[in-house]
Amino acid sequence: MKAKNPARRAAMGGILAALSVACLLAAAYLPAGKLGFYFVAAFLPIISIAEGDRPTAALSSLAASLVALFILPNKVAVLPYVCFLAWYAILRDLFSKLSRVAGKLLLLLCFDAGVFVWGLILSTVFGIFPSQLFSFDMTPLLWALAAVASQAAFFAFDFLFGLCVEYYSKKLLPRMRRS
Repeated sequence: MKAKNPARRAAMGGILAALSVACLLAAAYLPAGKLGFYFVAAFLPIISIAEGDRPTAALSSLAASLVALFILPNKVAVLPYVCFLAWYAILRDLFSKLSRVAGKLLLLLCFDAGVFVWGLILSTVFGIFPSQLFSFDMTPLLWALAAVASQAAFFAFDFLFGLCVEYYSKKLLPRMRRS
């Protein structure tokens, strides 16, 4: 299943981008399972990374982001993917070569930067301020609790993502290569 020639790499990137866009469409329009579809869309670049092709993973994530921004009328639904989830698998693979603590801290820093960019785009482009997302007044203490909760959610996401990557690379990938 190694995609060594350019045509196979392009086909794999196109398929991964199309599947990512399908997941983002489902996340935008289906009433249930939004987070699950975002998770699957974020996981898809791992398929290319497991084949040793990080550039194809990056290009398929970029293509999926641009196509989803182009075809989805609700641009706000695509922002979480564009700001962080599209790049998460690639960054996780890049930072895996560092020590465990340094890699997790850099991933957390990238997550925080993505949340900052998401908030900046929401407020400057769409005129939606983060405080408007809540039905109650946000005090500084509540903002601090929300920040801590988002960090905890990130680590839970990272743990679950790691389990899925391990299952894919140790169980599914060897079976696919045998057939």
